[in-house]
Amino acid sequence: MDVFFNELSIKSAEHITIAHRWMIGLLTLYKIACENGFKDLRMSVLVPQQAISTDYTIYDWAYDKRVDMDTRMLFLTEMSKRPYVDELLEGEDASNKRLFEFKYNGKTANGLGAAYMFDSLAISIDNDQEWDKTLIELNVTALSEDADSVINTVEQVVHASKSSHLTTLKSWLLNRKKNDCSHWGYSLAEERGIITASKILRRY
Repeated sequence: MDVFFNELSIKSAEHITIAHRWMIGLLTLYKIACENGFKDLRMSVLVPQQAISTDYTIYDWAYDKRVDMDTRMLFLTEMSKRPYVDELLEGEDASNKRLFEFKYNGKTANGLGAAYMFDSLAISIDNDQEWDKTLIELNVTALSEDADSVINTVEQVVHASKSSHLTTLKSWLLNRKKNDCSHWGYSLAEERGIITASKILRRY
């Protein structure tokens, strides 16, 4: 099982020390998720380029020697793993091609979208009350299977930004672990009829 990073939770802190605290909190949350059966942290290929403080990106943080080396190495390992969220969402199923678009508050939400598609967990940086919830409503737009119409739905994504959220989600985590059928959750997604996207409609 993979956990998916919500890139919408990235924002610029007033000071680098605050950004450090945010990132360490994120990695601590990811480690707790791993203790609950998750494995890899999937993120967009663009995540490392995003600023978390003035003139200071996530990539800068990952190579900042002021940060604990083990924490940095963990993130660097996960950051370099493929497939990235973008690649997963663009995965092609030759038997049935569909188009999907994921939005949260009007913004493209690929990390949340991937968590929805693969029936998995999304995690966010704990930097705003916006992410202090265990369920996030996601607007999903998709072409019908016959490509004759557009279907708009509001779906719920299981989510955490604090360790207490994972405690709240304990029953879901246990059930998800039992039901896991494959490394990236492809079987579950196929059962839901949604891992058929040949590309994702995205606006940057």
